[in-house]
Amino acid sequence: MAVSDVTSGKTPTHFAASLLDWGSRLLHAVLTQRVVTIAAGVIFVLFILALAAVPFLHPDYNWDLTAYLAIAMENTITDHDELHRTVWGIMQAGATEDQFRQLTTVNAYNMAQYANPEFFYSQLVFYRVKIAYTMLLREFGPIIGYVETTQWINTLSVLVIGAVLMLWMRRAQILQSALLIIPLMLLGGFLWMAQLAVPDMLGTAVMLVGVYLIRIGRDWWAVPLLFLGFLIRTDMIIFLFALILASALLGGRILPVLTAFVLATLAYAPISHIGAHPGWWTHFYFTNVEIQNDMRGFHPPFSLLAYIEGVLRGVSSSFRFQNWLTVFVMLVLAWLVLLRANRVPRQGITVILLTASILGIGGKFVVFPLPESRVYFPYLVVLGLSLLELWRPRFDLEGRAAA
Repeated sequence: MAVSDVTSGKTPTHFAASLLDWGSRLLHAVLTQRVVTIAAGVIFVLFILALAAVPFLHPDYNWDLTAYLAIAMENTITDHDELHRTVWGIMQAGATEDQFRQLTTVNAYNMAQYANPEFFYSQLVFYRVKIAYTMLLREFGPIIGYVETTQWINTLSVLVIGAVLMLWMRRAQILQSALLIIPLMLLGGFLWMAQLAVPDMLGTAVMLVGVYLIRIGRDWWAVPLLFLGFLIRTDMIIFLFALILASALLGGRILPVLTAFVLATLAYAPISHIGAHPGWWTHFYFTNVEIQNDMRGFHPPFSLLAYIEGVLRGVSSSFRFQNWLTVFVMLVLAWLVLLRANRVPRQGITVILLTASILGIGGKFVVFPLPESRVYFPYLVVLGLSLLELWRPRFDLEGRAAA
């Protein structure tokens, strides 16, 4: 031991303890509630801005884009062969060589759709029911470009989603929760959604605005937005029904949500008829049991065994290839923990939205067990935010000391 250590009475252990104490004091001085809250908000804003650039910087030329391009142009290009050539020409011009090769050769189904215009045209019956999304492509495509329209829709939707979540967290005074919302959004497929030319990002933006209006007590203002969300993705009618159930069980206002549900119910049949949709079971069988190269004349009889097969396949694919089901299970377990700790009230808008999200996710999967995270993303976000409102986590050291 050095002479200075002996004379001062200090050992290396004392110096280490002093250093740790000094570091702890510095962290307490820096990581105050104000600093951490502002930092969380800034990080969230930067995250949203980065994701808003993704549709233009890293677009994904996927199969759904071909279908939406075809629907956007089928009113002006009536010949199926010409429509097929035009759509695939746009895809080849915009996609990378690897993307286009993957799109046209990845499996027998894609190869058939690329080779046969009539097969390709027969698939459009599944996409026309996304009426609000396809109308936007049809209106703005000739002006700014069809692919560019999908990119602008995604970019603007990302910004709207970010603004709504920021307002929600600020109003609930849980802005530090942005540090948890970001990974939840990424696990829920937010980055992937930003790349894809699908209506899910737009539907999420509209639905979250509507739900936020309900959250702040502007229920009637939410009605047109909830109905618009249905026009973007018709399966949102399941979430509207879940909202009705949750409101009835937990003392919420039923009439505004019931109005949106009735409007969606009345519009469902005409939209399906105009789009020549083949019906729930045919769509279910095609997506979850066996893909068909040609949809003309395909109407399989209902089979309980086939339905069970589709659900089990959806569960398996969700766990193997997607994150949404794992995230959902974790959020439900978090809800049970809060429930056991008496942090979940018996009534109130937060618990209504929480319950509606759980019922909505479960209902959507039972009705149509798609394994893709993007289908459940908006409901996972609402569920996550509702849980964070009840939990109210803090990451500053002032909060730690208070706890």
